[in-house]
Amino acid sequence: MKHFLGNKRFMSYFCTFIGVSALSLLFYVEYQYASPYAATWDQVDFALALNRYDLLAMQPHFPGYPYFILGGMIVNSFIENPAKALSIFNVFMMLSATIPNFLLAKKYYESDIAWIITCLLMLIVTQPMSEGAGIAVLWWYLWAVQMTRERLILSFHLLSLFFKYDIRNPAFLFAFRSGTPFSMV
Repeated sequence: MKHFLGNKRFMSYFCTFIGVSALSLLFYVEYQYASPYAATWDQVDFALALNRYDLLAMQPHFPGYPYFILGGMIVNSFIENPAKALSIFNVFMMLSATIPNFLLAKKYYESDIAWIITCLLMLIVTQPMSEGAGIAVLWWYLWAVQMTRERLILSFHLLSLFFKYDIRNPAFLFAFRSGTPFSMV
């Protein structure tokens, strides 16, 4: 029993359990108590765009907001409040980004610190604004760039090109559709 707390494997499993539990609790709280109110005019524009998307009225505008609104429309089909639907879409996007968050943090810190960093980064997605989804896509991009540096595999290069300008400026998708050479993107 004297080596119980000094056992590094036990402490690693314990910290992983605490980290996953904290992340799950944080996800549940963010999902359950997502903001049902639009506090700024930009948030009102985003919420109005779920029912009537109008570029002439700047609700909202290009380049990446249509992807954010599309995700919000999908979530809005399950949740009636548009502002809450956008907040929950941000939570789901950032939940998907916990994988690259943790993997990138684990490269530079121990796993218990990586779990804390991952939980802290989940706190920024509580508003119905596009920044939460954009930052989530940015984390996937940073992970793809890191994987591209470590391994010369074509799929990682294509993944990093796909996320080149995050959700606010997906120039790669427009270039791919219009046939523009990649050097001009």
